[in-house]
Amino acid sequence: MRITSNLRKGFAVFTGALLTMVCTIVPNIAGAVPHIMVPPQTDTLYTDPSNNLDIEIYEGDTDVDIPDTKKSVAVGYQGKTSSLSVDSDWTVLPDPEWVRTDLWSGQTINNGTKQSASLIYDVETLAPNTYTAQLTFFSNPAYVDSASLNINLTVKAAYEFGMNVNSIDTLTPVGTPGTSPLILSNATGSGREFPFTLAMADGSDFPSWLHLSATSGVLGSSPVTIQVTCDPEDRTIGDTEYVELLLSTTETRVVTNNIILPVRMTVISPEGEIRIVTRPTSLRAKSYEMDDAPVSKLHLSNLSVMNLSYMAETTGAMDMAVTPSTGLIETKSTVDVDCSFPNAKDLAAGIYDGQIEVTTTTVTPYDPPIIVPVSLEILPSWEIGVTPPADTFDQTVIFTRRAQTSFVVFNASRSNKEMDFTIESDVPWLKFTNRTGRVTNRNRVPVTVTYDSTGYEPGVYTGSFTIRGTSVQDPSRHVEATIEVSMTVVMPEPNELGDLQPSSFDVTIYETDNASTRRFNVVNPTSMLLDYKVETAPTPVWILKADPETGTVRNNTLTSVRLNFDTVTLTPGNYAGKVLVTTTSLEKYANFAKELPINLTVKPGFMIGTNKTAIEESIPKGDAFDGQVRVWNSASDKPMKYTVSTDVPWIQLTKTEGIVTWNARNDVPYRLETTGLAGGIYEGYISISAESANYSGHPAVNNTVRIHVKIHVTNEPVVSTKVITQTVVSGAVNPADKTFEIWNNRNDNMAFTITRSTVSKWFSVAPTYGLSSNPGDRKTIRVSFNTQGLQAGTYTGQIRVNVPSGNVIDTYITVILTVEPAREIGILPTTLSFTVPEGTEQTMDWKIWNQRPNDPMPYQLVVSSNWVKVSKSAGTVTDTPDLIQVTASAKDKVSGTYMSSVIIYADGAKNSPREVAIKMLVVEKSTIETDPADLLEFSVMEGATTTVPVMVRNAAGNVPMQFYMSTDCSWLSPKQVTAIAKADGISVSFVADTTGLKQGTYEGNIRLTVPNGSCSNSPYVLPVKMTVTGYPLNIALAPSSLTLSHYEYEVPQYAIAIWNDGVASEDSMPFSLVSTVRWLTVTPATGIATSAKQYFIITVNTLELLPGYTYTGSIVVTAPNASNSPRTLPVTLELKKR
Repeated sequence: MRITSNLRKGFAVFTGALLTMVCTIVPNIAGAVPHIMVPPQTDTLYTDPSNNLDIEIYEGDTDVDIPDTKKSVAVGYQGKTSSLSVDSDWTVLPDPEWVRTDLWSGQTINNGTKQSASLIYDVETLAPNTYTAQLTFFSNPAYVDSASLNINLTVKAAYEFGMNVNSIDTLTPVGTPGTSPLILSNATGSGREFPFTLAMADGSDFPSWLHLSATSGVLGSSPVTIQVTCDPEDRTIGDTEYVELLLSTTETRVVTNNIILPVRMTVISPEGEIRIVTRPTSLRAKSYEMDDAPVSKLHLSNLSVMNLSYMAETTGAMDMAVTPSTGLIETKSTVDVDCSFPNAKDLAAGIYDGQIEVTTTTVTPYDPPIIVPVSLEILPSWEIGVTPPADTFDQTVIFTRRAQTSFVVFNASRSNKEMDFTIESDVPWLKFTNRTGRVTNRNRVPVTVTYDSTGYEPGVYTGSFTIRGTSVQDPSRHVEATIEVSMTVVMPEPNELGDLQPSSFDVTIYETDNASTRRFNVVNPTSMLLDYKVETAPTPVWILKADPETGTVRNNTLTSVRLNFDTVTLTPGNYAGKVLVTTTSLEKYANFAKELPINLTVKPGFMIGTNKTAIEESIPKGDAFDGQVRVWNSASDKPMKYTVSTDVPWIQLTKTEGIVTWNARNDVPYRLETTGLAGGIYEGYISISAESANYSGHPAVNNTVRIHVKIHVTNEPVVSTKVITQTVVSGAVNPADKTFEIWNNRNDNMAFTITRSTVSKWFSVAPTYGLSSNPGDRKTIRVSFNTQGLQAGTYTGQIRVNVPSGNVIDTYITVILTVEPAREIGILPTTLSFTVPEGTEQTMDWKIWNQRPNDPMPYQLVVSSNWVKVSKSAGTVTDTPDLIQVTASAKDKVSGTYMSSVIIYADGAKNSPREVAIKMLVVEKSTIETDPADLLEFSVMEGATTTVPVMVRNAAGNVPMQFYMSTDCSWLSPKQVTAIAKADGISVSFVADTTGLKQGTYEGNIRLTVPNGSCSNSPYVLPVKMTVTGYPLNIALAPSSLTLSHYEYEVPQYAIAIWNDGVASEDSMPFSLVSTVRWLTVTPATGIATSAKQYFIITVNTLELLPGYTYTGSIVVTAPNASNSPRTLPVTLELKKR
């Protein structure tokens, strides 16, 4: 069977004569979806050789030394298209590059063929190592799976010393030299030659007793033998000599250089050495109390040239036995004797020493008897073990609280014998679970120690507890261990009142208001009850009281306190006060208090508001003017009482007092009477005073408002109008004149003059002076306009009427001229250009409008050719455009360029008639062509979204072809609805979304449509086949969450399962686990997941948490190669108080 892996698209193809599939059905954990592997059907790139190219060379070899069969590679293509464009890429480790190929990018490979490329090596400088290069071939565009070839190069060492011995040890009879061969070679087998040198390691000359047949030479394909001769000279039996030789070379590439070769010469008897050697040279045995000691073996070797009898005797106080104690050892052979300890089971723990003397009874030995020391160590069978190991248990405990720690008791002796234990303490603040129990080395008993600080002041308390053990086999045997403990009682952190909530009050009220009740919170962040009291400190007393003034706050909670105010009598301004909250619960250690500043702003409640700050009128002599002043309270909606007065008689008031609020406004009438006054200017005041309508002593902040009154007593002329308007079209003749009248409203002569503003030269007045003697004597004034040269827009000027005699104010008449723009034809686009396939027609939108606003303009259209049609030939248009469809028809035209025009006629338009050119380019019908042409085939992982490209071109020529895209399947949609293609083509994209789809094969169609019949093969249908595959690696987690409920001081543990439920479930998936909170730990912290579940322990440490709260945290599982990494396991803990 062949397995082809495709990592880029996430699937594998299995091919072969027989495929056996083994499926394991597992529970569906946390909504996991079963995965089904569906083999994709895609084109294939392949390499020859198919997988690996393995090469072995020696260091220093060149490209010539590599076989020709290793110097080429071929890439082939097998698929559905005729050919494929292929690029290549290298990944070479380690650098620098040592291999390359002459295959260029963009190489075209025909279907069913291979393209060969040479491999070029640069290996001469490579050091011994293993080198890997990966050559990857991929299609361009990349819709065919890539193919890779691994080139594995092993560079072997070419130079290494080979020796037949690591040391030379020569036994030399008295007076006779002994010789040993030293054989040197190049051990690599490369046959490369390199020089060598033998010398004394310390740099001295060779000693007289040592002779070498050669001290230098060259090693290569054949070994070199050097005779090493040791001459005893005049030395006697038993003498020894020792030196060290240095074997070295000048070849820097040798694997190991400067090798030390020891040489030893021992002088022996001419008849041979008479000696027995023991192995080992000493005996050591171990056993446990009440156990039998093991038997030790002693090997006796006869190094002599004759058979020897031996005798072994034990000495010392320890009871030992040697079996057999006598015997015969043949020459150059070895016998074994047993050393046993008959009474070891009765011995107490300790170390017992003795010895064995070995002698030969055959000949008188040259050496004294051989002494073999013997040691027997009896280990304790009962020993107190505690884990975690500690000599002292130090614990910090919060005042009035408890804390816990735990340890495990066991028999620390490896004898695994049973032991009963008891725990006793010398201090009352220590409490234990499991004070007694039975343990072995493997059977262990957990013990929880509780430190209770109830009744103890802050400080350090010390004590101890003792663990006593008794042997179950022999109750007379006892062991014990004493452990020092200390308890440090500390105040809680924090150990004071928390900040008040809020930390301050900013209160704003209006004058005569009473501030509303305010609340603040007293916070106790400690783990104990706190008593508190509340004091207020303003001057004068405008904070009445706190409710409650004393109380108690539970641990880790807060309580609310209400503040009442009395601010009615306060005048406007800023006031500062404070509230002091004190607790005496901890006054033995400190005095804790918190301040709550209160800033009170009293805003004015009364302010006189009027609609007038001054009055100025022009009144004809003998007339009167009636008016009114509006009065209100502009500060607030509080009732305000006001009074009104004046200081001159010609100001007459009919209402002098009243009550108002902000919403209720009063009008105060007044009359300005000119009877008896001569012409001239007169001034006086209207005064308004106010105060609170309900509270005395609260005047308005602007207690008296004075309104300045000024009148002009005049003999003023009367005009028939104060505004003259005229309208004209830009470029038209001057508009008609306008007139107005002037007269005297009294029976006396009034001369007047008329002038216009100097900048307004576009109008004139006539006459410019006159005389009126009574109301019936009206004079007509003519206004003439000169608008030539004026641009569109609005122009404003003034006419001044002046009476030279008397105290008379000038009268002004405003002249407004509006110049409107002329009619003008507007069009868009300004030219019409069509590209029309033969036998079809094309329509274009065209807009016409009048550039002069709000002016209906009639128009007519005239076309000059019968192949041009317009949707309407006449109409009326304003500045809102008319939409006209212009159609160019090529139904009876051949390919070529045709010209025409349309002429616009509009009454009164300054640019009428206006001609618009029309151009029609007649082309051949377009033809849709796609790549791929027959089938779009691709693969997507389950739940993923991918973009698939399709190349679309107009095969009929380089004329733009607009086409529209759609599909008949819900899982595939175009990224854009329309596009334009030419002969060189355009790449359009379709989005494949596998959301909700299972693994399998899905088929559909892409439809390309060119409208108006301008395409020979529209609509064009491209079949689509999509294969949905599973993720190769996927984190599975059970359970998916943990919701826990425990009491304080508990340390529970839970197990979770992790495995890989992806398609490649047998592949290993490294992962790590991390807790996001301190009170959660997980062990182990790493793992490698397969399809088999692995279990991990989560420990919940509640010792540092406060009860009465709910805590949240999580365990995060991260696997870099998994599709759903990271996975989070939420943990919720409800911690209850005991």
